[in-house]
Amino acid sequence: MISLGCLALSSAASATLINVGVIYDGGNASVNQVVNQLNDSTAYSFNAEAVEASQLISFPLPILKEAIMSDGTLSYNMLSGMSRRRQQQDLEIEHRTVQNASQRIGCFLLRLCKPDMASPIRLNLPYDKMLLASRLGMKPETFSRALNRLRKETDIRITGATIEFDSLSQLSTYSCSACSTAFPCVDHH
Repeated sequence: MISLGCLALSSAASATLINVGVIYDGGNASVNQVVNQLNDSTAYSFNAEAVEASQLISFPLPILKEAIMSDGTLSYNMLSGMSRRRQQQDLEIEHRTVQNASQRIGCFLLRLCKPDMASPIRLNLPYDKMLLASRLGMKPETFSRALNRLRKETDIRITGATIEFDSLSQLSTYSCSACSTAFPCVDHH
């Protein structure tokens, strides 16, 4: 479990292309990795990399197995976490299908916002742009072009890793127009 910091789980699609599957931050655990271990699988389908200073908590597998078998609340919480993650994956598949690259970036920015944030809104990208591009299913050069398009469409201001804008409404109208949910997206907050 990640108690502090942030990990990126990735898989190698080829010798040169890395696909970032998910980014977990403090308080989250990779339930899929736990399930792989519970099945006594020695093969891991993902690699984990700390993208910032992180602190992890490890549980011995026999103790975790026993706790899952004897504690209904723990079992329920693990199943709930797997279900939430699956819903997020379904929404991400939808996004990659129906949203263009700039809308996916806008959606990511909206996930960093609270609906009641005062204007102007100032965000710092929590990850470098290459990692973020991979996480959103695009190449770094596509990310740069899409970020510029988002800037033109929504009047966001970009200075390095800082993004500032005046209207959550304008960003959400643009980003959520092709999505089946509306801001604030309950699957992401």
